[in-house]
Amino acid sequence: MTILFCGCDVGGTNARAAVWEKQGSDEALHLRFVETYDAKRFGSVDELLERILKDAGAERFEVACVAVPGPVENETRMVGPYLPEQNATAWKADARNVESNLRIGKVILMNDFMAIGHGLSNWSDLLQLNDVVPVTNGVLACVGAGTGLGEVFCTWDSDHYNVWPSEGGMADFCALSPKEWELRSWLLRNNQVGEYPGGRGVCTVESVVSGPGIVNIYSFLCGNDAERISKCSNAEDVAQGAQDGDEICAEAIDMFICAYAQECRRKALDSMCFGGLYVAGGIAPKLMDRDCRASQLFAKVFLDDPVNCELLKKVPLFIVREGVPIGIGLAGARDRALRMLNTKQI
Repeated sequence: MTILFCGCDVGGTNARAAVWEKQGSDEALHLRFVETYDAKRFGSVDELLERILKDAGAERFEVACVAVPGPVENETRMVGPYLPEQNATAWKADARNVESNLRIGKVILMNDFMAIGHGLSNWSDLLQLNDVVPVTNGVLACVGAGTGLGEVFCTWDSDHYNVWPSEGGMADFCALSPKEWELRSWLLRNNQVGEYPGGRGVCTVESVVSGPGIVNIYSFLCGNDAERISKCSNAEDVAQGAQDGDEICAEAIDMFICAYAQECRRKALDSMCFGGLYVAGGIAPKLMDRDCRASQLFAKVFLDDPVNCELLKKVPLFIVREGVPIGIGLAGARDRALRMLNTKQI
C-alpha cells in the first residue's frame, strides 16, 4: 500500500512544502513533490494544505506536519499572538478541525523552530566556527534569525532527541553597551504596534535580531534623516550597503551581529548545549563564513563573558546551511511525520 505524507515549513515569508510516498513497512522514502509558496497568499492551514494536495495530485495524506511561526499547544492548536510581520500567526489553526475539513488522517502542528530542532541531529550541511568536538548525545540548542527570531533546544532520550519549544526571541532585548541602550530607548519610542496587547512600545530580542531588526538598527543609526532611511527598506539593502562601503550600513550589520552573538551566548548558558549551538535562519549563512570578519566578530562576542568564558569555549558553534531542495525545517517536519507513521499513532 502506498502511503503519502506531507511536511510543510511556514515562515514569515515562505511556505516550503514537500510530499513523500512510502510503500507499507518499507523504510525507503520517495520525494514525490516539493514547492515553495508565498506564505502571505494563504489565510489558513486548511487553504495551504488544500493547495498542496491539489498541486501534488494527491487524494489524501496519511499525516501532514505543518510547522508555523509562534507557539503551538500539544502539537494541536496555535495559541500565540498575531505578529503583523508574520501573516501565518493570524491563522489560529486547530489540527483536529483541519483533519475533519480535509482528506488527512493526522495533522501535526508545531512551532517552526521545533521543526528545525527535529531536523538538527541528522543535518550535515553545517559550517563550524570553532574547533570544539561536540559531546555525544549532548544537549543541542538552536537560535535562528530570519523574518523573526526562533529558538529551541533538544535533549537526548534513549534513541532520539526530544525537542523543547522556546519563545526566547520574544523576551525583552537586554542592552549591554551605551549604543544598545540608545537603540532600546529608540525602539520603545518608535516600535509601537497597535496589534500587540496594550499597544505600547516593544523592544524584544526579535526586534533587533532579525531581518526587520537590521532595518530597525539602520533606521536608528540614521537619526532623523528620512531620505537616508528610505534608501534601505529591507535587510538585504543594508547588507549590500555594508559591502559597498556605506559606514552606517556597516555599523548596523556589526550591531546586529553583536546582538545575535549575545543572544546565542545567553542560550548556551541557559541550555548548557555541549552537543552544539546551531545558528540557523536565512541571515547567518549569507553574512558569515568561517574566516570572514563577521564570523570572527560573532565568535569574539560569543565568548565575551568574564565569568563564563572558559565554559563557553566548550560549546561547539555551527552555522546551519540551507539544503536544496529540502531545508532543515522541512526535514524536521518530515522526520516528525515519519515518527508518527512508524509508531502508528494515527
